[in-house]
Amino acid sequence: MKIAICDDEELLCSKIEKIILEYGEANNISLEIDILNDGRSY
Repeated sequence: MKIAICDDEELLCSKIEKIILEYGEANNISLEIDILNDGRSY
């Protein structure tokens, strides 16, 4: 599963990423996460 997290707060992005990765591990889901700091980065 591919997921993009977009927010200008890096700390918030890191926290969200950690929660998603923990969920993926607990449910045996392979994840690919991209973190973007603005909508134009992607």
